[in-house]
Amino acid sequence: MKQVFVIAVVLVFCAGTFTLAQSTPKEVAREALVIQASKEKMLGNLNKAKALYNQIITENPTHSLAAYELARILLSQNQAEEAASWAKKAAELEPANPWYAILQADALQNLGKPQDAAAVYGNLLKRFPNQDQYAYKQAFLLVKANDLNGAIKVYEDLEKRIGINEKLNQLKHNIYVGQGDTKKAARELQRLADTYPKKRDLQHNLAEYYTQIGDKTAATAIYRKIQSSDPDDAKAALALSGQSVAAQNDAKYVSGLQGSFADRNVALALKIGKLEPLMAKFKSSKDAALGQEIIALLETLSTAHADEAMPQVMFGDALLVLDRPNEALEKFQQALKFDDTNFASWEKTLRLQYQLGKLRDLEKSANNALDVFPNNALPYILGAYAATALGKNESALSLLNQGYPLTSKEPALRQEILGVKGLALRNNASESEKAFSEALSLGAPNATLLARQAFAQNNAATALDLARKATQADAKSREAKLALSRALLRNNNPAEAKSKIESLLPSSDALILETYGDVLFKSGDVNAAVEQWTKAISEGSESSLLRKKINEKQLHE
Repeated sequence: MKQVFVIAVVLVFCAGTFTLAQSTPKEVAREALVIQASKEKMLGNLNKAKALYNQIITENPTHSLAAYELARILLSQNQAEEAASWAKKAAELEPANPWYAILQADALQNLGKPQDAAAVYGNLLKRFPNQDQYAYKQAFLLVKANDLNGAIKVYEDLEKRIGINEKLNQLKHNIYVGQGDTKKAARELQRLADTYPKKRDLQHNLAEYYTQIGDKTAATAIYRKIQSSDPDDAKAALALSGQSVAAQNDAKYVSGLQGSFADRNVALALKIGKLEPLMAKFKSSKDAALGQEIIALLETLSTAHADEAMPQVMFGDALLVLDRPNEALEKFQQALKFDDTNFASWEKTLRLQYQLGKLRDLEKSANNALDVFPNNALPYILGAYAATALGKNESALSLLNQGYPLTSKEPALRQEILGVKGLALRNNASESEKAFSEALSLGAPNATLLARQAFAQNNAATALDLARKATQADAKSREAKLALSRALLRNNNPAEAKSKIESLLPSSDALILETYGDVLFKSGDVNAAVEQWTKAISEGSESSLLRKKINEKQLHE
């Protein structure tokens, strides 16, 4: 085996020697530079590699590979604008290589220019019309740019070429749902069900959508059609039965369901149908005995259907009723591992991460949610809040600018996004005030908006007034307590500020930890303050001001 390897190396060397023999000395030197640049890049010496690629391009402006590799390095160093420029140059020099244009699109997307990135994929499609993935990517980027009609046009053109399929029509359905066009949304599911009549789940999806939009007549007709071809379909039978669980939905009744819930051969849909009214009763009554039996039943259900999302979602809902948010969060995250196309699971995950002050997790989850739901405003809002709380104001503003157009028909979400914008712009008093003024024009402020306004307010007395109003509106609000502690500190009341901030501990919220450090500093405990500031960094804060506090062991406002 070793001998074969040696022979192979010799052959490669000979082949390389022969190739170099055909080249001019200048070409040989250039290729040596390419090899050296590639080596430096592989070793992680990106600046050295960048300098070498720049040298190659200076000597030979038409060297497309050097332009491409330079763009890749720049993108990895978060220099997306320069990366986009060099990737564009590489693509223009060698249009037959699609990877150059794809890199240009990636850089444009990083710059927050999804429309421009979509145009790159549109041009790729003209050159490579049979590459379906380019059409899907173009449409995805158009959705991110809120050009929903443009995305639909791309999907329709693709359908003309490849025909109806589940992925394509489901994506069209999602866009129509986002536009509020229930007729077209239902039509896409109907076309799927008609095209694949043997796939029962497509008929169920259609019936469930009709149920969701309140068209019970249409839903019933589909369930009857399902039952006529399969009398044993448990889901259809349950939907058509019109029967709910017995009136005595007490703990004893729930306990009696254990046997059937443990049997995996009993359809999950039938079990869910039995469980939903029990859950509704538990949510309204908060009966402790019923709750314990439901938790036991959900444990059985989760074991029997360990690879399904719905048992995890219901488990999380039950844990929320029992005020066990950390455990509930684990269940919703588990559900997303099985099915990330259910936005309700994303929303519950994001809201809980926000509520629990898990800022790093919230930022990551929001970005992951946007990969699946780029036309939903909530991930932009909560992702931006996490970013600004971690000292990443530019990232926050980028997310807010992308999400803002999606809130045009939802005043509550628009008010929320403007509140986060005001917070992110707190170092620019006039722009911050402008954002809060627009938010207040949309309706009465809630505790969260008042807290963010207090946190961003330059005037200490005004900040304290706003923070007190926030806590009056919601005494349990994490942000209101944080804003009040900060305002009290700014008004030279460190003792009361310390009492308020300590009610939020322990916490992994970097902003709370930083504020606690500020409070401790003003209380005269410098070492303890530095310890809390350092914890804030370990929890993901990238605030330059915070690092300055740590390095100088001084409080900087």
